Formats: sequence, structure tokens, C-alpha cells
Amino acid sequence: MKRLFAVCLLLLGLPICFVAPLPALAQQAGMTKEQGQEAVAALKVTVEKIGAATDPEVKIPLLKEAIRQTTALGGVLPKAQVGELLAFFHNGLGDAYSARRQEGRAENLEQAVAAYEAAAHHWTKQANPKEWAMNQNDLGTAYAKDTARNNRFILASAVRSNNSTPGGTRRPLSRGSPFLHQKL
Repeated sequence: MKRLFAVCLLLLGLPICFVAPLPALAQQAGMTKEQGQEAVAALKVTVEKIGAATDPEVKIPLLKEAIRQTTALGGVLPKAQVGELLAFFHNGLGDAYSARRQEGRAENLEQAVAAYEAAAHHWTKQANPKEWAMNQNDLGTAYAKDTARNNRFILASAVRSNNSTPGGTRRPLSRGSPFLHQKL
């Protein structure tokens, strides 16, 4: 999360350092220069709060707010920068849901998977290989921990293997069955 904090501050620092294009971008987004600067400053404050938070219960609403603020800045900040910020915030949200101990574990893991998948839309293997690999690892870990999803996968695999058996005869599935490891 400290990396997220540092990268976001670095990314957010760019539009303020390069004030020249900000008025034009803000105007295109229907904002004044001052409104654009205020929106970027508000996002910086949210990012600082995220960096200071340690409890997932505190981080989750802050990360959701950062995602909302970043999306609203879509016309003010360069598109690549918005995508990078959204990816970091979604990945951080996935981390927070993975670490969350309140509410249902399966629900938290499903939320984590959804957040990691949202981050994956912005990180590509070619453009962001390290971030892409980190995200894929986090996504795989969340899938592995999600026993409810794994149970549905095993059940679907069992039904598929039964239906693909010649004559529809049933045969027992063991842990080593190749049908358990095929993609759906």
C-alpha cells in the first residue's frame, strides 16, 4: 500500500507541475481551471488518507472515493494517467477486501476478485509488465482462497465430465482427475 501511495502522489503531482495544459483540459471537461485544481487537490487528500490508513474498514471507503474522484477527473487528467490511477486504486481495493475480516469471507473475496479484475482492465502485460504480473498473482491468490467459487468450479467440472462420458455413464471424480483441472 505504501507503493500505491507513493505512485499516486507522483502521478497526481504531474498535472500541478504542468499547469499549462490543466486549464484547457478542465475547460473541455466543463470545469474551470480552479475547479480542476480543486478536484486534483481533493484526490491528493484522499490518497494521503489511504496512505495513513491501516484498517481495511477505513481503506475500503477511501479507495472507493478515490476511484469516484479519479473517474470524475477523466476529462481533466490525461487518459493514461487516469487509467494508471484507477488500476492502482482498484488493486488497493482488492488488497483491502482480501485483508478484511468483517462480514462474510466469501463476499470479501468476491469483492477482491472484482476489484483485481477491474485493475486488470488498465494494466496490460506489454505496457505494465510488473504491475500486470502483481495483479495476476493477487487475482490468482484471491481465486484460490475463494472456496465457494472453487466448489462451484468443481461441481461444474463434475457435471461436465459426467456429460462428456460416452453413454452418460457416471464415474467417480478424484482429486487427480484431469476433468477437475480443465478450464470451463
